[in-house]
Amino acid sequence: MTVHSRSFNLRAALSTMLAVSVLSCAAARGADPDVDTHSVSVDLSGIDVFSPTGRAAAKDRIAIAASSACGGPDFKDLSTSIQFDRCREEAMSTAQNDLDLKIAAMNRADSSASTIASR
Repeated sequence: MTVHSRSFNLRAALSTMLAVSVLSCAAARGADPDVDTHSVSVDLSGIDVFSPTGRAAAKDRIAIAASSACGGPDFKDLSTSIQFDRCREEAMSTAQNDLDLKIAAMNRADSSASTIASR
């Protein structure tokens, strides 16, 4: 398997399989069940997350989704604004970790397939 075909296969798999969800921080911590929670899917199709440019684009999309899931800042109320910032940071961190784990799993699967194919 060539490097080009490996990269193409991983990108194709990411486009069809990968959906990173961003949850508001209340949901992520399992807080009060009466609190509304929000989940936003992040479409990463068309992004090569194996390149620095692609990772930056994915991070931008995750940030936008996190802002949406957390309800946006309220600049008139400092407490709500701080709560939004915390929610957004936690949601972005969780989504980025999820993305990193999925990419690592795909790399391991592709590496295993390459090892088997070379035998």
